[in-house]
Amino acid sequence: MSENEFKLPQGWLRDGSLLYRPYLNPKPSRAFAIFDMDNTLMVTPSYYVEELARGMDLPKAKPAIENDYVLFAPNVREKLQTEHSNGRGVLIFSNQRGMLNNVPLAYVIIARIELLLKDLDVPLYIILATEHNICRKPGPGMLLYYEKHLNGGIKVDRKSSIYVGDAAGRKQTRETAKIMMQNLLHMLKSTDFTDHKYKQKDKNGNLIPVDAESIIKKLTISKLRNWMVSDFSDCDLKFALNNDIPFNTPDEYFYGLDQPTPVIDLVPSEIGSQPFFPPISNGLIIIVGPPSSGKTFFCANLFPNFVRITPDDFPTLEACNKEIAKILKTGKNVIIDGTNHLYKIRASFIKTGKGAGVTVSLVYINVKLPFPTHVNKLKMMLSDEFSIGLIGETLKPVPSIVYGKGKITTYFRNLQPPSLDEGMEGLFTLSETTFPFTHNAFSKIYLP
Repeated sequence: MSENEFKLPQGWLRDGSLLYRPYLNPKPSRAFAIFDMDNTLMVTPSYYVEELARGMDLPKAKPAIENDYVLFAPNVREKLQTEHSNGRGVLIFSNQRGMLNNVPLAYVIIARIELLLKDLDVPLYIILATEHNICRKPGPGMLLYYEKHLNGGIKVDRKSSIYVGDAAGRKQTRETAKIMMQNLLHMLKSTDFTDHKYKQKDKNGNLIPVDAESIIKKLTISKLRNWMVSDFSDCDLKFALNNDIPFNTPDEYFYGLDQPTPVIDLVPSEIGSQPFFPPISNGLIIIVGPPSSGKTFFCANLFPNFVRITPDDFPTLEACNKEIAKILKTGKNVIIDGTNHLYKIRASFIKTGKGAGVTVSLVYINVKLPFPTHVNKLKMMLSDEFSIGLIGETLKPVPSIVYGKGKITTYFRNLQPPSLDEGMEGLFTLSETTFPFTHNAFSKIYLP
C-alpha cells in the first residue's frame, strides 16, 4: 500500500465518502443528543495559539499533532454522560471535506478523535463527511444516513433530540466574545501540556521542539487568535433547521451563555412562494439575471414556444444579433438566455428587436447573492447519485454547469440595473419569492 492510500484504522467503517465509528457499543435510540466536534466538544490549541506550531503551514484549524486538543468546557464529559444516562443516544457529526486527500493528516485527525472518545467515555457513533455532498452540513445527510443504516430501523424523534454546534452565523458583542475567550483561556491553562510535542518550523525549514507548557502558562487573552466575534459559517444552525431539531450553541449548552439571534439570509422553502408569470405572449424577451439564477429553467418552462438564444454560444455580440434578427424575420419569437447585465449589450438586442418590428420585453431576475448561490448548490446535489439516493428523491442525476463564486459575484459587481428608459416596451421584475420555481426535496433545504 502506498503512502497515498488511506487504510481504515481499527474500529472504523466506510461507506463512500462517509467514515464512521461506533464507540463503546452504542444502542439504537429514538432521541439523540447530537454534537458537532471542532469548537463544540473540543478546540485546537495550535489554531488559537500560533506560537505552538508557527511556520508549520497547517490546513485551517486542523491538528498539528495527535493530542492537539482540549475539551471545550470543564463539563463536556459530564454533560454527554448525563444525556446517555437520561436515555438519549449520543452522536457526533463532523465536516471533514478533503481529509482523505491528505492521508498523513487523515491519520492524525483519526488518532486525535480516538483520544477524544477516550476522554468522553460514553457510548456513541461518530460520522465524518469527507466530500461535498448532501452529508456535508448543513445538508441533512449524516442524520439521514444514521437513521437509515445504523439505528436498527428506528425512526429518530427529532423534536425530542437536540443538536449542538458552533457554526451558527453569530455576531457577538465584544463583552460576550471576551467571556468566550476567557472560557477558552481557562481550558487551555487547566490542561497539562507537558506531553504535547509541538514543533515550529524556522525560516530555514528546520523543525524546532516547542515548550508548550511554558507557552500556555504565559498565555493571555491578547495573544489568542480571536475567532469568537463572528462565526465562520452558519452550517450547524442550518443543519438543525434542515432536520427540524432544537438547536444550541456550545456556549449555551455547556456554559449557559446567552447567544444572539442569527439572521438567515435566504429561506429556501420560501423561494417562489408567490410566483409571478410575466404576461408576455410574443416578440423578443431579454432575460437579465446572475449565473445560476434559473434563467434556462425559466425560458424552457414559461416560454417553451420561444426560440432560446444564448449569447455565450456566439463568437461575437454582432453574430448573436444577426441570428436573432434572422429568426424574428421568420415570425418566430425569441428569448435571450444570458446575464445581459450591461446596458450596451441590452441596447444592441433592443435595437435588433425594434428593427424587426416586434415587441421587446425584459424580465429582470432581481435577486441577492444567496439566491444564485443556493441554485448553484442545487445543481451540485442534483448531479450527485449518492445524495439523490440518500435523500429519497426519485430523480436521475443531471450533469450541470456549476459556476465558481467569483463568476456570480462579478455579475453583481458589474450589474447595470435595467430600466424602461432603455426603450423596451415592458419590464417585469422577479424576486426570490416571485420567481416561478419548481421545488424538489433538495431545493427546499439549506444545501452544503
